[in-house]
Amino acid sequence: MACMCRCSSIDIKSQKSNHRRNTEASMADEENHPPSSTLDLEVNLPGLFRPEFSVDNRQEADKIAYSSDFSLISCPEEAVYGDEDKDAPITKICDARPHQDSPLTEDDAASFFHKKGFCLFPQNTKVKRWNEDYLKGMVFGSDITKVYSPELESIIRNYLLPEYHVISVDCPPAVLRRGPSSRNNFYGTGVHQDYGLSLEDYKNNLKAYDFSGQAAKEVQKKFDSDQVCGVMVINFWRPIGGYTKENPLRSKPLAVCDPAFVDNGD
Repeated sequence: MACMCRCSSIDIKSQKSNHRRNTEASMADEENHPPSSTLDLEVNLPGLFRPEFSVDNRQEADKIAYSSDFSLISCPEEAVYGDEDKDAPITKICDARPHQDSPLTEDDAASFFHKKGFCLFPQNTKVKRWNEDYLKGMVFGSDITKVYSPELESIIRNYLLPEYHVISVDCPPAVLRRGPSSRNNFYGTGVHQDYGLSLEDYKNNLKAYDFSGQAAKEVQKKFDSDQVCGVMVINFWRPIGGYTKENPLRSKPLAVCDPAFVDNGD
């Protein structure tokens, strides 16, 4: 089983960006980089929403229910493709490794990241304990605040966004970990996007975790600064199960969608 670790909600304020973006960076320890075998698939994804389906209000959204691993368990019948629907589209899933040179150079990382919205980035970390307790991390600190956050900020400033004037990078004091021996002993198997397409979407999602609304107010306060022209949220994912070249991650791999194939209207 794979054990994935996510460091989420990293806000990047830049003077060159006038919009909000969601991007992904998948990382592996350099000595644990998996083999470059091609693993392309063409699959039917039952539960995929039909193109004409839209949710225009909260009442309609409440009809859609997911299990704890984000698998769709109930939804208006006309909204999704079922297991027997012959018109369900075929989705091509490709191995990302052959699509980029690995390990990436500084220039390559920025170029690929901007083009695809994600990149595979080899990185050795000095983290020993992957703290999952946000409150504990806030009060006492952890390897995430003391070690991982500076590592990620260096990647953001020097490799992913070297041409931007990054004003600040905010990283949470804990990680979202999935898999055996974690607080979330399951995997997110449903296609989803956590943050929305706008700053308002992001603030609304923050309120799901902070009922006081204070976190959303802090984000807005930073965004309202005269120096800030945009905000970006970057997810960093990495396997932390001790995988090696001889024993690469093979179960529950992370899949991301190339933004070139998705319109904002979708």
